[in-house]
This record gives sequence, C-alpha cells and structure tokens, in this order.
Amino acid sequence: MSYKECPKNQSKLNITRASGDVEIFIPKTCQIKTNNKSATGDSFNEFGDSKNPSLEIHSLGASGEFKIKKI
Repeated sequence: MSYKECPKNQSKLNITRASGDVEIFIPKTCQIKTNNKSATGDSFNEFGDSKNPSLEIHSLGASGEFKIKKI
C-alpha cells in the first residue's frame, strides 16, 4: 500500500490479517502513529510515533512482518 500525500484531516487505517507481511509506504513529511499487534513477526516504523498524527495505523494479525517506510 502506498500514499501519494499525507492526509489533510486526521485519518485512521485499520488492517486485519491472518498471516502475511504488510508494507506501507508514506511520504516522509507525514506525521503518523502506529499500533501493531501480532502473535509472531516483527514491526518496523521508519517514522516513530508522532504526538499529533495526521494518520493513525492500527494493525492486527496472527503472524507476519509489519513495515512502514518513508518515500
């Protein structure tokens, strides 16, 4: 999944998966906050969590990697 620009209003993205990797690409100027819950698998966020995010990303899954990368 890829965003071309940062959301203008506060937005939420909810992802539910059984297994499998997720990669989300977001412009480097965005402010985000993440919450990833997974029984197994790694979580990686190049941004860190912002106190005033324009995008909140929530992910729930049994297994697989969860990555958020800057573009």
